[in-house]
Amino acid sequence: MGEITRQWPFESQAYEPFSLVIREPPLVGDFLGFKTWGSSYALAQLLHDFAVGPLEHLFRPGVMSTPEEVLELGSGTGLLGLAAACIWRARVTLTDLPNIIPNLAHNVSLNKELVESRGGVVEAAPLTWGGTAEEIDPRFYTHNRYQVGSHDSPASFK
Repeated sequence: MGEITRQWPFESQAYEPFSLVIREPPLVGDFLGFKTWGSSYALAQLLHDFAVGPLEHLFRPGVMSTPEEVLELGSGTGLLGLAAACIWRARVTLTDLPNIIPNLAHNVSLNKELVESRGGVVEAAPLTWGGTAEEIDPRFYTHNRYQVGSHDSPASFK
């Protein structure tokens, strides 16, 4: 399959409709991060419901120092994280392996204006789990930057 660019529509009574534009390079080998999985679109359709349901405690003012900051691991083409930035009006950092980042960064740039117009902020950065110091992006040098505090959750993530 060759390169494709498609629009993913988001419609809900809870927010103004919008569409994200996602480029998918040709599938080569095992680089599944270059394709948008149907499950990411299905999950993205539920983001508003999560914010007013099971994740509601994270969106209450004053609960966390930066409740609008989200880290997505293994973002692939970025559809889910971009949708989160738009729907939650959040700062979302999309991460994946270094070879996936050029396409992910491209998709971020395609949707940057839309995300910002909806009150979100999005960036892409390489994150290799268990990688060497040379493979760690400087924005991840702060230890436990994305740790959830134990004061409001049953478990603290470290």
